[in-house]
Amino acid sequence: MLGSTSGPRSMIAPFIRKCKHCGVRFVYFSPRNMRRSKELASKLGLEMGWNCAISLRPLHGQEHDEHRMISSYADWDVNAKLPHGVEEIRRHVADVDNVPLLVSLFTDSTEDSTKSMVEIFKENSDTVLVLGCSHVSRNIKIFGSSDVSVGVDTVEEEDGDCNDPGVREAMRFAREVITRDCFFNIEISSLPHLHDIIAVSRASLEAAISAVQFAITCGLSLSILGFLCLCAPKSPEVFIDGGGAVLYLLLLVPALAVGISFSDGDSKSMRRCPVKDDPASAPFSGRNELAKRSLGVLSRAGMNAVGSFAVGLLATVGGEGKDGKAATMLLVELCLCSTVGAFGSLYRADVFWVEVGWRSNAVFLGVTAISLMVCLVVTFVAVEPSKVGGGEAGSAVLWPIFSLWPVLTLMIGELVFKRDIEKVIFDRAALLRRLEFETRLGMWSPR
Repeated sequence: MLGSTSGPRSMIAPFIRKCKHCGVRFVYFSPRNMRRSKELASKLGLEMGWNCAISLRPLHGQEHDEHRMISSYADWDVNAKLPHGVEEIRRHVADVDNVPLLVSLFTDSTEDSTKSMVEIFKENSDTVLVLGCSHVSRNIKIFGSSDVSVGVDTVEEEDGDCNDPGVREAMRFAREVITRDCFFNIEISSLPHLHDIIAVSRASLEAAISAVQFAITCGLSLSILGFLCLCAPKSPEVFIDGGGAVLYLLLLVPALAVGISFSDGDSKSMRRCPVKDDPASAPFSGRNELAKRSLGVLSRAGMNAVGSFAVGLLATVGGEGKDGKAATMLLVELCLCSTVGAFGSLYRADVFWVEVGWRSNAVFLGVTAISLMVCLVVTFVAVEPSKVGGGEAGSAVLWPIFSLWPVLTLMIGELVFKRDIEKVIFDRAALLRRLEFETRLGMWSPR
């Protein structure tokens, strides 16, 4: 007696486990019915217990699906109360709960039903990454409906013995047409590297956001400083040099922002669940995240501006501000605060002295080193510290503030950051992982 069975490649199950650990939930759309799909899904490592599969074939008035899965202890399909077909799934999600969006297996799928389900996931604030064979023509619409799509090439490996150039060229042309909406194509043997691609993408996005946030902080610092100079009692003596402000905004800030954008991802970026962009998911919605980021930017910018203004005001003691040295000191202090504060703008999962992400960032270290050296040269050559501060009493106050304020600003920002990550980031990650990945389905829980 002979028998055969279709099983997944040995690399697929570990790949799915990796996806789950980094917050990417794997969903399998099978064109087969529920009975035939369950065994293959189990070999993929998907949960196949209670309420873990939905058929996309509508019942059309029938009470039960003739292809439902019946176990020795229960009727899987009847007792589960899960919907059948795309339209019932859409109504269930709108009126009951989101359980249909948490299952790992959809059976009886077609091109149109799979495309509709991808759209339903997107309507419910999920970011959808589609993986599909690059030589299957029915994947064209599905690739085009997702947020990100990747074509997986299995033909080269399966038909490697085909030496006909015409056949190979035709197959290559067909792949190009089918995967025209894909970001890129990979061979099936390279599929495990998709996890690394996701890690690099997350790191790049987080670094870009941190760089933009840093640039906004610096621009706001200069604006607040200008406002303080206008409101000062001795406003003619405390002012911002226009040329220095232009160099600060067009040279120093972009250079530091570019250095920040080269930073690697933090140590826990691939162990966190991404946050859904769903306003209904308070208190972790995008609006609250924007409010927290805005508050952080305002506090850092305010401290930079206050410290720089205090240095400029103290430098005017004794009348030395009339020759422009006070304005130079004020701008140098702002540059120091921005350069030292850039260490706190690097995206990471812990305070910068615990997770030293800047050690491998040569661009950032080079820019910060040059900036600090220029600040020191300007301070000791152009300003002449012995002539600024109105004597020994003024210097005793001016130079400690000048030296320690950037470090104080950085430390306060790090303490606030440590409190936030302890109370928000990892609590949120654990909550989302528990809800999205560890919830036992079939509880018929209301929204």
